[in-house]
Amino acid sequence: MPITTNVIQTVVDHYLADHPDRAEDLAPLTRLLAAGADVTSRREWAGHVTVSAIVERAGRFLVVAHRKYGGILIQPGGHLEPGDRTLYGAALRELAEETGLRDVRPLSTTPLHVAVYDIPAFPDAGEDAHLHFDFRFAFTTTAEADTPNDDEVAGVSWLAPQDIANQSLRAVVDLFQKAAADHPAFRAARADAEEDVHRGPGIPVGVYLILRDERGRILIGLRSDKVGISPDMWALPCGSRERGESAVAAVAREAGEELGITVDLGDLEYVHTGDVSNSYGETMAMYFTTDRWQGSVTNAEPDLCRELMWVDPTEPLPMPFVQHVEIVLSKVAAPTQAPYTSIGWPHPAPPSPAVRR
Repeated sequence: MPITTNVIQTVVDHYLADHPDRAEDLAPLTRLLAAGADVTSRREWAGHVTVSAIVERAGRFLVVAHRKYGGILIQPGGHLEPGDRTLYGAALRELAEETGLRDVRPLSTTPLHVAVYDIPAFPDAGEDAHLHFDFRFAFTTTAEADTPNDDEVAGVSWLAPQDIANQSLRAVVDLFQKAAADHPAFRAARADAEEDVHRGPGIPVGVYLILRDERGRILIGLRSDKVGISPDMWALPCGSRERGESAVAAVAREAGEELGITVDLGDLEYVHTGDVSNSYGETMAMYFTTDRWQGSVTNAEPDLCRELMWVDPTEPLPMPFVQHVEIVLSKVAAPTQAPYTSIGWPHPAPPSPAVRR
């Protein structure tokens, strides 16, 4: 379901419940919501919602050189798009589009800050002067960013807090640092992201299911904000191997728990392993595929999965999609690739000779 003004009202209500001192600052937004204005539309010239990502890496913060605003260095972000389901997911999408970065770990899936600021008119673009209501989400990462082919971004860089000239960004960076120091959940998430990666994420073996229907489509799911890893991102049905359980038995169990179907172990084919090091730690991710099962596919865990979707694997995947899963899917699609991929390691092992399945 796309983002509606009701969704935004709910997020604002929760934010103001935690930050009642911001009620006056957000009055222009709450008045527009009360009047029924469509603040999801970028053509609402009284003001509309934007989203952005505040990303920390080893004490430095990610900025982009924004062409439209004269190359100023600001956080990645932008307007809502029709395919966005949540404000948090929209921030992830904008981050990926502008910097190529998807390997991030949220400090929270609720906004760290909501800013209200003036945007000047751009007559050549048919834009009147208006307000932006920017919902800012906080992330940590161990990955590097890049400059994708983006008309809006001239480059990316990481700045120490004292080197951030933009006062609005510097203020929210100060909030980030205070929240990370004061809030137990923030402090724990930040510490986990910065600790020795050899501790790992607590999921030494992950299992992933590539379920194919009669048309060759594969099943993906949009993870909810209640999951601990990669919330509000698209991925394959997946889980972790439990003690005393084989990987193939784990993927069959996950198929029953997540999708309400029965998969015979003999119908599962192992296709790939992703050796992953990312912002959540280390995981050996094993992939299995099948086009045979019993029962009807349903979203059996709606608290953990927002929705399921069958997609053509030859078409672009919806964003934001878990990056290491997308990488493995591209390898599986190439039949001569060896069934092992090193992802995120600074010095990956040499690839094995290609094999044919």
